[in-house]
Amino acid sequence: MENSVLDEDKKIEEKLEEKKKILMKKIEKDKYNRRFGDRLYLVRSSANINQRPFTSMLDVSFDRYQAIESGNVASNQAVFVKIADRVRMLFGVEVEDLINDNVEEEQFRDMVFEVWRKNKRVPFDEFEPYFLSPSLFEPISEADPRLLVNVRIGKRIQVIRQSLNINQDIFADSLCISVDRLSSLENGSVLRNFSILIRILLIFDLIDVSFDDLVAETFDKNEVMSRIDNARSKNGSTYVIKAPTLIKI
Repeated sequence: MENSVLDEDKKIEEKLEEKKKILMKKIEKDKYNRRFGDRLYLVRSSANINQRPFTSMLDVSFDRYQAIESGNVASNQAVFVKIADRVRMLFGVEVEDLINDNVEEEQFRDMVFEVWRKNKRVPFDEFEPYFLSPSLFEPISEADPRLLVNVRIGKRIQVIRQSLNINQDIFADSLCISVDRLSSLENGSVLRNFSILIRILLIFDLIDVSFDDLVAETFDKNEVMSRIDNARSKNGSTYVIKAPTLIKI
């Protein structure tokens, strides 16, 4: 009888621990979405632009932008790429400043204000040649509805992960997601949570792999791996990916 009670208590503890892990993963992911939304608000308020015109500039729907700015994200990585690129072109803000832990707010505001003061005099259509290729946001083909941008990002993440000899289990754990979800990402499927891509960018930044490396028209694997090796040498140690982030060994 006593052993039965102890076994039952153990099962309850295990269930509570599992629920705690799930909750912590959700909190971990949500903080990146909130940070991204806060930074977009910082850009918008620094340029003194209301939500509706700002939404038009970013080429997203008003409801979707409201959800993004509030941190209640229900969008995919293609939307993240489009927003990050347009914010860079129009306001001079790099994607790193939209996702990193801290920014110098006064300096950030001054920079956005000055860049936008010049750019707002330029007809909007004149910025278009500088945007990422429009075809990047189109389906692969009639038979394959996946967006080119999602497939490109997923494949490059997979190539980098495999080149670093990191298995999917470890990498998925570092991203607070399941292996199945990581497989979907690498296969180019839509993932409706910015935090996954943001977390990957933060991890890759430590080994000198950038946002542009994941979305640019060209991808030189040898050149990227050379930068990764140089980043390791510069830091005097080897980086490995392990939950919750890259660590030195």
